[in-house]
Amino acid sequence: MIPQRNKELFLERISAGDTLERACEASHISKPSLFRFFRNDPGYRERYDGIVFSLKEEARLARAEEDRRNMERLREIIRKKKS
Repeated sequence: MIPQRNKELFLERISAGDTLERACEASHISKPSLFRFFRNDPGYRERYDGIVFSLKEEARLARAEEDRRNMERLREIIRKKKS
């Protein structure tokens, strides 16, 4: 049985951006134990999935903002060359 403290630490580490392997190591949970726990506790798996989704969405938005800034720089370069 995985102690609740370890389960919460795992989610904290995932939220902080750790890989699955690093989060497991930091929370002293083996990957097979984690996957068994995911199967047996859908609510916990939903929390994990929610965190991962949020991190992916943050990364997607950051890339979109970077793309926007790059396009603006490119437009500025083109305007200067036309002048």
